[in-house]
Amino acid sequence: MKEGASGLYIREAQYAHEGEYTCEAQTPLQVDTRTAKVTVRGQLSTQHVGQCPHNI
Repeated sequence: MKEGASGLYIREAQYAHEGEYTCEAQTPLQVDTRTAKVTVRGQLSTQHVGQCPHNI
């Protein structure tokens, strides 16, 4: 990944994770949002997937 870039990694993603995700950044002077579509590809694992903490 290039310097200054950011990304989203969903470990053990499932088809339920597909959809649009929006990121919002704020400064005292402005607000900026970006939306990206997430598509899950590949075979699904039979491993148990637990919930992630909400504070990450």
